[in-house]
Amino acid sequence: MAKKMMTVMITVCLCAVLLTGCGSEKSLSVSASQLADKLAQEVGFTDQMSKTEERIFYTLYDMEESAVSEAVVYMSTGATAEEIAVITVSDAGNVSKAEEAVKARVESQKEAFENYVPEELTKLSDPVIRTVGNTVILCVSNHNDKAEQIIDSVIK
Repeated sequence: MAKKMMTVMITVCLCAVLLTGCGSEKSLSVSASQLADKLAQEVGFTDQMSKTEERIFYTLYDMEESAVSEAVVYMSTGATAEEIAVITVSDAGNVSKAEEAVKARVESQKEAFENYVPEELTKLSDPVIRTVGNTVILCVSNHNDKAEQIIDSVIK
């Protein structure tokens, strides 16, 4: 009986030790605004990027304001499909909504650029879309490696 009890105790202790590493969810070390600014300044976009007003985000991404803590969008002049969106949602339950909104935005842009500037479909076919904690990040550019590197540099 003592031997079984010792085996159970060791098993419980091992499980506790192994599971302590599972609770460390990644997050950003900067705000959504700071990350969007960093991407806009450092990725090397072809077109001029401008930060949009918050109301434009809600129109383009079709999300409810109550689901979003912070959202920042940079857009090109319209000559290219280049775009940045960094969306921090209010809770984990809204992460999938933000991911769906980002994917829907990319699909919408594909339709818009298909006949307008078809060369932009290459960027739209392989955008950077990352989720870090409660933040969903979109970066449409010719420099995915650079965008990924910048995002990785602000994950804690």
